[in-house]
Amino acid sequence: MKLIVTFVVSASLANGLLAGGDVDRWLVGMPAWRSVGILAWANYSRSADLDNGFVLYPILAIGRARASRGAAVVRSGRGERGRVVGIPG
Repeated sequence: MKLIVTFVVSASLANGLLAGGDVDRWLVGMPAWRSVGILAWANYSRSADLDNGFVLYPILAIGRARASRGAAVVRSGRGERGRVVGIPG
């Protein structure tokens, strides 16, 4: 049971970080680019996404997928025998 909780908490944290970034981009960033101009915003976005974001975003996205899959696999091994759980490849 502890392993399932670890996977679920890990997936939830990664999803929360990615969702928080989306909310920040839409509610804070998008209105801000109107005042700084499209070229300045494009340069900022390119720099942010290709510097730290180039490493952080894939780690979060792959990590949440693996944590979710891990929870499903651990869960499928418990309970009734003969139960089949399909996990997308």
